[in-house]
Amino acid sequence: MPSVAAPQPTQTTQAAGPPRARALKVAAAPTAPLPLAGPAVTGVVQLAISPWGQVEVDGAAAGTTPPLARLTLPPGRHRIVVRNDDFAPFAALVQVEADKPVTLRHRFGS
Repeated sequence: MPSVAAPQPTQTTQAAGPPRARALKVAAAPTAPLPLAGPAVTGVVQLAISPWGQVEVDGAAAGTTPPLARLTLPPGRHRIVVRNDDFAPFAALVQVEADKPVTLRHRFGS
């Protein structure tokens, strides 16, 4: 009986150069509409300062009153400092709520 040789594995070689990229098909996921942002919730602080003052809210300059007469702030506790070069600074903590305007009154020199 003649002997049959087992098949020998063959080696393949690749050509030099970068491998070719294969294009992948990716199905796009359906996108849900983003929820619309509602109006930002804020509260109001009315300023009644006499004769005038430079206003800081939580350490940041906000302007000079007058003409500044109203601050729009997020709800919560805020530190308001009013400075007039001729007098000692006036500081107040105010609790701001969206549905309750707050009035801050101060007369320098009184």
